[in-house]
Amino acid sequence: AAVRMLFVDTPSSVAESGAMNRIAAAQRHARVSSSARMLKLVVNGVLAGFLVVAVSEVARRYPRVADVILAVPLVVFAVYAVMYLRTPELAPISKMARQMLILVPLSLPFFVPLAFADRLHLAFWPAFAIGLALVTATVTMYLWVTS
Repeated sequence: AAVRMLFVDTPSSVAESGAMNRIAAAQRHARVSSSARMLKLVVNGVLAGFLVVAVSEVARRYPRVADVILAVPLVVFAVYAVMYLRTPELAPISKMARQMLILVPLSLPFFVPLAFADRLHLAFWPAFAIGLALVTATVTMYLWVTS
């Protein structure tokens, strides 16, 4: 009878084994989920790198076409589409679009030193750094004023 009691499931042991099964399943799901997230992140990084290289190559061969590609915010289109496909809600996309209407003009000072680098006698990297400083200043001011 003592041996038989060892193999009989009591209510508490059934509950404990059920809880352990749920924990084990959650751990397996977390491992798969984190692996899937990592793979997705790597794929997104590779695609972004490919896009940069592709546009650089187009710019080398056809500068005017590259200007159009860079001027049209293709990334924004893609992000909005992916956001809507994940969660079909227009409100967050609409909010982001309103922010873009403000942030795009605030980013334009980046181009000024590059556009006039020859007149200002600037090499690429100094013009680039000044552009980054200008865009950082404009966006920082906007965030400070609106917070």
